[in-house]
Amino acid sequence: YDGARARFAAAIEGDPSLEEAYQAWAEAAVACANLEDAIAACTRGHEADRGYVPFLLVRGRSHLTIGLERFVRGEDSRAPMEAAAADFGALVALAPNHAAGWAGRGCARMNLGVAAFLRGGDAAELYRGAVADLDRALALHPGDRWSWFGRGNARLNLSRAIADQGLDDEGLVAQAIADFTRALEVDPGFVEARQNRGMAS
Repeated sequence: YDGARARFAAAIEGDPSLEEAYQAWAEAAVACANLEDAIAACTRGHEADRGYVPFLLVRGRSHLTIGLERFVRGEDSRAPMEAAAADFGALVALAPNHAAGWAGRGCARMNLGVAAFLRGGDAAELYRGAVADLDRALALHPGDRWSWFGRGNARLNLSRAIADQGLDDEGLVAQAIADFTRALEVDPGFVEARQNRGMAS
């Protein structure tokens, strides 16, 4: 990776506006699980060309992955999740029909909701935002199993958040089960969707 990175740096030195070099650097960094370097490459590329959507997509996914890894380790995941939500938000502002951008922001918002809920905060609006984003993603790409799964999780979490406030769950559990079922229709071997549908039923 270090040799490839040096070649990308030399190409950028020769032409700082060379989108392909920044993108190749970012992709190589992701392939090596060097997400901080991928973020750096995308940030420099985005500064050179703010209209180039792949920089925001890769940077958003890198922030999201870092946030998820921190969450699994029991660490505070809010900063990378907020950065991911901002990246995906900027992406869909540039490209409103980008399904992966809406799905990414939905996932980031849902995980921010989980972080807020675990700290005793009001997570409901974050979950509602996640559902809305995943609605957009699914309208654009109804064959994405992860968007069905994500919306099911967001609805299930929202039902718990509003139940804690003593409010009716608005049929959200049934809707979540339906989302998990749709994820399984897309991919019958989707173990996580089957598990979550079982827990919600």
